[in-house]
Amino acid sequence: MLPRPLVGLGPSIRSNVRPILPIKKRAFPMLLPGPSLVASRAFSLWPSQSNATPSPLPIETLPSPPPPPPRPPTMSELSMPTSLPDPTLWEPLSTLLVSLPATLHLTWPLFLPLLTLLIRSSSMIPLQLWQRRQMRRFATVIRPRLKGVHESLALNLRDSSRRKGLSYEQYEQEYKKASKEATRQMYRSYGFHPRLTMYIGPLINIPLFIFISLILRDACQRALLVLPLSPAHLPLPSSATLTPEILSNLQDLATSSFLWCPSLCLPDSTMFVPLMVGLATLVNTEVSAKLRRAVMRAGKEVDRIEGRIAGNAVVGLRMGQVGALGTSGLTAAEKRRITVINSRREGNDGTRGLTTQTRTTNGPKEQVQEVVEAEDEEEPRSSRIITNAMRCASVAFIPIAAMAPVAVCLYWLTSNCLTLLTNLTFAYYDRTRERKERLDKILRR
Repeated sequence: MLPRPLVGLGPSIRSNVRPILPIKKRAFPMLLPGPSLVASRAFSLWPSQSNATPSPLPIETLPSPPPPPPRPPTMSELSMPTSLPDPTLWEPLSTLLVSLPATLHLTWPLFLPLLTLLIRSSSMIPLQLWQRRQMRRFATVIRPRLKGVHESLALNLRDSSRRKGLSYEQYEQEYKKASKEATRQMYRSYGFHPRLTMYIGPLINIPLFIFISLILRDACQRALLVLPLSPAHLPLPSSATLTPEILSNLQDLATSSFLWCPSLCLPDSTMFVPLMVGLATLVNTEVSAKLRRAVMRAGKEVDRIEGRIAGNAVVGLRMGQVGALGTSGLTAAEKRRITVINSRREGNDGTRGLTTQTRTTNGPKEQVQEVVEAEDEEEPRSSRIITNAMRCASVAFIPIAAMAPVAVCLYWLTSNCLTLLTNLTFAYYDRTRERKERLDKILRR
């Protein structure tokens, strides 16, 4: 049997070709392996990592590109704080304060005067009304009764001193002790406290004024520190003292402007706002001193009444010692003498035809000097010291306000203007009421 490619060839060619014998499987058992041997030998021929020979030529590493040149920092990066601001003592209150304008939908230049008006109206005006009510009660109720008590006390002490044969100095000491005790009992019965009425206003308003100023100053300092920050610079989770909302409120305060001032957290470079603060403080000091002199003038009137009563009793005492008085009542001559003594004490001439008084006309400068001397005599030394100290403090307030933020100066200016307006309103009301009372007395006569 010839293979298919040899079919059709010539006899010579076919004779030289050897026939291909069929291969029997059992004749060559080792040449025909089974499927398992073929698979194992095929897997064994795969190259392994252990048998792989290293490449004779090393792989050359590419050189790394040079680093880019450093970029110059921007202004925001230069002003960026390295850490968050440290917590302060006033931080909780200043945080509450800076959250109010955003809650009320108000701007800072409008919010600060309204806040000042609210605080001063809730603290200063009620105290002033209470003081005025106490002084009015003293003038209309306590003073008339006190006058009657002192009159009866002076007459009783005159009689007892006459019987004991006491001297004028001893009588004067007895009268002072008795009058002070009677005055104290009268004040206690009506619940009137002169010192508390005079000092309760400054004791409450001055600490409150300093307290609000410190809170505003702390808020301005924190606003300047967190101005370059963004919410991305806050720690995660954000602390309770500096959240994105608080950061936004502080930045609103730092970026708010007032008239020509670019920021409320910076001092006024033009010095106009500090000068206005000092001027308002000085005017308020002068008005308060004038009102205080009016109150002291009313107190002087009470002391003058007590002095007249004591003088009347002293006249009776001295006349009783020489035997001119036989009874406790006052005669017409004694009353005449009392009138003359009282008029001489007041600087007026109470007699007619006995002495002549020469009057000299002074110029305007001398008249002004007399008025100033009269006011100085009415105002005690301690009150003058307080007034002069307040005047010096008003002038010293100008450089202090020049270093303070505009927000703090705006609070000071609004507070002083409100106090001045309140004092002027009360003074005008008192003057109008006094004129009305005088007119009523004239019509009754």
